[in-house]
Amino acid sequence: MQSTISSQSINSINHSRTLCVLNCANCLSTVKHDSSLSFLQVMQDNINRILERGDRLDDLESRSDNLNVNADHFRRGATQVRRRMWWQNCRMKIIITLVVLAIIGIIVAVAVTQSGKTS
Repeated sequence: MQSTISSQSINSINHSRTLCVLNCANCLSTVKHDSSLSFLQVMQDNINRILERGDRLDDLESRSDNLNVNADHFRRGATQVRRRMWWQNCRMKIIITLVVLAIIGIIVAVAVTQSGKTS
């Protein structure tokens, strides 16, 4: 499964995050200093959490892409092993069949020669 998020949309998300931070910073600068210290701290904490969440989402996306690539490699390797084992199984069946036919041929040849001597 391919990642459906393009680099253009990631850039758009990062740009939106930056605009959000700038807008919040502008809002915070207009709030009066004396009554808004706790409000300012809460807003700064929220902005930091939003930025950290965005970073974690980017990290999660890159890890999921790596996992997807590794899954594709594993799938290809498993298919190769399956084919190799199928051919090995077929060769073994052919060898066993030839050995059984050789034994049957030897038994028939011995039986024919024994019946020819007794007649």
